Amino acid sequence: MKDKEKSKSSKHRPITRPIICICNDPYSPALRPLRKYAKILMIQPPCPQRILSRLKSICKLEQLNVNAGALSSLIEKGNRDIRFCLNALQVAGMKSSTLTATELELTLSSKDQSATVFDIWDHTFFHKPKKRRQEQSYSSLRNFGDFHRIIFSVNSHDLVLQGLHENMIPMIQSDPALYKVSHLLDCLEFADECHTQCLRTQNYHLENYLPTVAASFYLTCATSFRKRVEYPRKNTHVRLRLYYSLSLL
Repeated sequence: MKDKEKSKSSKHRPITRPIICICNDPYSPALRPLRKYAKILMIQPPCPQRILSRLKSICKLEQLNVNAGALSSLIEKGNRDIRFCLNALQVAGMKSSTLTATELELTLSSKDQSATVFDIWDHTFFHKPKKRRQEQSYSSLRNFGDFHRIIFSVNSHDLVLQGLHENMIPMIQSDPALYKVSHLLDCLEFADECHTQCLRTQNYHLENYLPTVAASFYLTCATSFRKRVEYPRKNTHVRLRLYYSLSLL
């Protein structure tokens, strides 16, 4: 009997070790019940130089001959995802010990390119430091292409605009006359009008103009120093207060 009681008590022993959960989108609806029990830590991806140094040491231990240019291209294609880079090197290393950028591209597994709203806000408010001034025009065109691709991979256009609206004030630097704020508010008004017409007239071709709003925010607010982007909550608070006021009436 004592052995059975001990076994029962051991089964119901509480867990004292921490449970670590990793996710790309902490605001996913599936994680909503878990948020009130969890302590959320926002971890930024490591810099490309650090990943490159780590991949070089791993290639040396695994006796893989890969040049720095191929590794840098792999890091960029994998969006600084270390697991993606290691899996690609492992698959390519099974065929040959000497790898080039072309061979890595042929053996790359399909990475999930579905972006979240945080990816859009990160691309909008942060840019990589440019080494030369001649790269500015090319970088602007490349970032506009990224905006166009990432924004259309997310269906929550309202949430994207709300995040741009609520985070633009802390991101703007040196605007004593509020010219930048006025310009960005005009862009948000234009995007809101296009989105409203899409819902009213079912003319979804107007959604093609939404990336231009993100590009305007990028050219106005983007900085090389990464800042914390907050999830938009003001619209929800205003809506709840409106419902509460209407219920009183």
